[in-house]
Amino acid sequence: MLFRSNRSNTCGWSLLTLVSRGSSIIAEIQRLSQYIPEDFTFSKTQVNHPYYKILYDYDYFGQEAEIEKEIESSPTLLNLDQECRETHIDIVIRFSRLFESIVRYILDFLHYVDQLNQNYFLQMSAETLLRETEGKQLLGEAVYQYGVMLLQLDYYIPGLIRERILVAFNRWRGSSLLLNYSKVCEICRSTGYIKGQQIPTGYPIEYLNRIEIPQDLIQKLIDRFRNDDIYMQLPYYPDAEHRGVALGTQGSMLFILLFFAPNILQNENFIMREITDKFFFDNWMIPYFMGSCFDLNIVWKPFQAAFTAISQTMNSNSQRYYKRMMSLLPKVHEQIKQILSDGFTKIEQVLDGMENYIKVIREGNVVLRFLVLHTQEPGKKVMFPLERDVLLAFLLDLAQFEFEVKTALDDTLNKKPDIWNDEKTKSANILRELAISFSGTLSLSSLQKDENLQKWFEDIANEVEQLQNENTQSNSHKIFQLVSALDKLLQISQISQSIFIKESVSKVITSLKMLGRLLSVDESFGPLIGTLSDFKYGFYIIDSFIPLMQNRIKNDPFSVLKLRATFLKMTSLLDLQLIRIVQAESPDATSVSEHYSTLIVDFVRVVLEIIPISIFDVLAKIIRIRTNVLKPLPNKIERNKMKEYAQLEDRANLAALTKEISILTTGVLAMKTTLMGVITVDPKEMLEEGIRKQLVQKIIRVLYYCLMPEKKKDEPMTLQKFNQIIDNVGKALEGIQQSFEYMGDYVNLDGLRIWHHEYNRIMCFLVEQESNRFLKKKILSWQSEFQSKIIPIELPKSKNPKYITCLGALCDALIDLTNVKNGSYCEIIGGWLNTQNGDEVLGTKTLNKMCDAIGIEGTSSIDTLLSFILADKLKKFFKIFEDGHFGNFQGAMSQLLGQWPNPPKTHDIYNEILSFVKDNNKKWLHHICTIGQIQLLKVTIDGHMKLKCQLEANSLHFLLQNANNTVLQAIKQFYRDPTHNPYPSSQLIISLSTYLENCGICEPLEKIFTMSNSYPEMSYVLFAITLLILCNPKLHEDERLHMLVYPNSYQHYEFIVGIITILRQLNVQHTYAYLTFLGQYANYLLANPSNGGKKEAANDIMVPRNLKFIVIFVKDYEALSKCPRRMIDSFISPTIFDFLSI
Repeated sequence: MLFRSNRSNTCGWSLLTLVSRGSSIIAEIQRLSQYIPEDFTFSKTQVNHPYYKILYDYDYFGQEAEIEKEIESSPTLLNLDQECRETHIDIVIRFSRLFESIVRYILDFLHYVDQLNQNYFLQMSAETLLRETEGKQLLGEAVYQYGVMLLQLDYYIPGLIRERILVAFNRWRGSSLLLNYSKVCEICRSTGYIKGQQIPTGYPIEYLNRIEIPQDLIQKLIDRFRNDDIYMQLPYYPDAEHRGVALGTQGSMLFILLFFAPNILQNENFIMREITDKFFFDNWMIPYFMGSCFDLNIVWKPFQAAFTAISQTMNSNSQRYYKRMMSLLPKVHEQIKQILSDGFTKIEQVLDGMENYIKVIREGNVVLRFLVLHTQEPGKKVMFPLERDVLLAFLLDLAQFEFEVKTALDDTLNKKPDIWNDEKTKSANILRELAISFSGTLSLSSLQKDENLQKWFEDIANEVEQLQNENTQSNSHKIFQLVSALDKLLQISQISQSIFIKESVSKVITSLKMLGRLLSVDESFGPLIGTLSDFKYGFYIIDSFIPLMQNRIKNDPFSVLKLRATFLKMTSLLDLQLIRIVQAESPDATSVSEHYSTLIVDFVRVVLEIIPISIFDVLAKIIRIRTNVLKPLPNKIERNKMKEYAQLEDRANLAALTKEISILTTGVLAMKTTLMGVITVDPKEMLEEGIRKQLVQKIIRVLYYCLMPEKKKDEPMTLQKFNQIIDNVGKALEGIQQSFEYMGDYVNLDGLRIWHHEYNRIMCFLVEQESNRFLKKKILSWQSEFQSKIIPIELPKSKNPKYITCLGALCDALIDLTNVKNGSYCEIIGGWLNTQNGDEVLGTKTLNKMCDAIGIEGTSSIDTLLSFILADKLKKFFKIFEDGHFGNFQGAMSQLLGQWPNPPKTHDIYNEILSFVKDNNKKWLHHICTIGQIQLLKVTIDGHMKLKCQLEANSLHFLLQNANNTVLQAIKQFYRDPTHNPYPSSQLIISLSTYLENCGICEPLEKIFTMSNSYPEMSYVLFAITLLILCNPKLHEDERLHMLVYPNSYQHYEFIVGIITILRQLNVQHTYAYLTFLGQYANYLLANPSNGGKKEAANDIMVPRNLKFIVIFVKDYEALSKCPRRMIDSFISPTIFDFLSI
């Protein structure tokens, strides 16, 4: 029965499709395990974890109502629950679908078995299926894969996490959306197994039998696997001592199958003894899948029959096999090294030595398998000790030998048709020349005419020409007969006496023997070498060799050439995992092959990573020399100082270090482009990726070390400390950048391009992760568009809860530096001053220094992060406003607005306003000034970036300005006449906006940062707060700074900008109402000057103090908000400004 490519055979095709699904599920388990949400990984004892009362395991069931009631009754828990759901719902659904697919797999298999038992497939039953070679293979693989997927699930996705994911799915989506939810929960229930700890007693019997498979089917499968050569591997291993290796795959499957029949493991002594003697007599570490191993001496310990059998086998065989393998190791290794030293320069070597090569490959892989599985890295208690470096050397040489043999074989097979035709034509021509020689037509005195010999040679020539290039018995027999006939011919005296005839016949014999040897080497040797060199059993174990491999590369970069062959040897993993998927023509073939290829390529990257690491170790020395040792060269040097600037010894050291980098890169670049599975590995590209990865790690270390220095709790930020932080990070980054560009010239990389790309990616990633503080739906690290699997950005944990990343720390330092306790913003200098002593707190010089230190990318990132902080502050302000219940003042608002432009007759309504906000004055003032402070930081930073762009990239600035004006004009034309003027594309607007903001060409005060509800009384409350501030007797005018001052409490420009920003988030009517209230109050003070406080001079005119401050306030409001003067004049009479001339 043929299953492959035979859809008409429903029975076989259904089983093949099911097995291919199993292979895809196993790959998905491994792939998805890389995305386990960190929030789900806390232990049950971490009661202080933020999600401890949100994410539950199976303890949730049975007390759902109480838990849900507790969450809903607590606003904090409810917000956390919503935040967690928004962030993780997509990955929770994907994990849940994976768990569901495992249950569906086994249920579909059980349904298939039922169909077999009910004769659904005509003339097909379990017994007839097991009589077919592919039938018993697939039926065994179906059960085996179910066991493997459960074991892999328990290994990669711990039980506690599985339970939390399913409970979260139930709470957030509902269990009805997952088929067989109860069975899924049962399968995923925690087993007690914890990776790296001792295996629970009896594991995994109970786990694998949570959904029972019919015991009669398991018994039949075990019987077949006990007695048959399921995968027909024994012919490849004719030596009886190699039987354990030949049946290795079958033994691994039988090992899994036995867990579905615990009675055999426990009680059937005879069966277990038979199984052990056949499959495990020389193999006790079982690689059940991709090198994931179980030690039979441990895992079978709870089962009497199994443990007795394996104990007896190990007692009698273990030391004997260990000594045998250890004695074979040097012998086989020496053979390999000898053959490799001789090379494969001649095709005759391959033809004559192929059988010997196959024997060496077989013997070498048998030794390698035993030693890799049964010896472990030093430091662990093992039964069979072995120097790991000796084993690695053997592995490298064996892999290189296999690669060379396969290359020589492919070369021989490619040349085989041409050699065959040449040798055959050459032999036929010589035979025809001999026939002519006996025809008597040639004047050769030594040869007489002989018609019989003439005809005989012609017949032999015809026979040679009829030979076919096919390794068939008839062809081989015919060549043997021809060689025998020619050998007998040489014994005839007439022939042997003629040197010409004898030499010609000998050439024909040699050519015929070459044809015979060519026939003996065919395409079957390729798959045979692939089978013998299989290394899937060591896929994970080889990780222990990584440090040794890296040491070899570090000492000799050209050893990469040998490692390349080892990497190719590992690709044998793909064959087993993909064979059924390809046969079933599954669409999963691409994704599965990419997954396993990626695993191999990742291993290659880890091994070769030592080269970029070594390069950056050398680069650190170069940075030290270039930054701290070498003096900068002036434009002109006096002759007597030339030696001082030459620094010959230091420059010699620099040259030596540069040469070391060149040697390191030359080694990896010597490796040819290689296809690893379905992924092509380019050594130059891999070197660049490795260098990028190390560069990213170094930049992250520098940023975190410099921007997050150790400081005491609640220690205030000062200008001196801030400048120190900026100086440190600027100097460190500049040293890395200059040295990296210097190094790039010697490794053939564009250092400047790489630097800017990776630095920009880091800054964008830092902003994205820091912004998670303000978002309900978090952007997890692996979800970020700026994250890369190949060149990951790994951030250290922040010890300060106020921020997540180092960029958040720098932003926090800026805000802390410019808070009300340190000073206020002064428009005259465009920065912050201490209003008491006039010292600069944060000015243009400091911002310029910061921009130079962290670059435009960093400065733009700070600006973006300030936008997130500002939006969060605005949301909190509106939330506080909502909680204040200001609906009672709707009537008072209407009364004032109704009287406009006339002022109220009495001050009572204003007294009422002041009395209301007086108690919470400090809180309101703090929030508004904080909003204004952050907004002014944005304005200052954007202005600085714009100036930088104008000075250093004038063409870019000019281009962006024109583009911006063009797009704005197009939008205006669209609204004037939508029919004939199209609206600019959204993609163009988004891209242009990004460029404009990064160059500071924007107006932060015009932006809307958050969407708010309609608050009709907002303008009234803002006016009340403004009125209370302006009427404060401690407020005074600083004529030197041209602003109102109230030390340690009121920040004039921050307050105005805060008011502007808040009003900008609302409908424009709120701004009009706010200005209306101010204008109305100004009119009231004009009409009632006695209620405006004591009189002060304003341009030599004595006016009420409160009126003077209102005019100053409105004038600054006009300047900062860039309101048209005519708009202000419509609310406050222009005569007031003209009269006071403020």
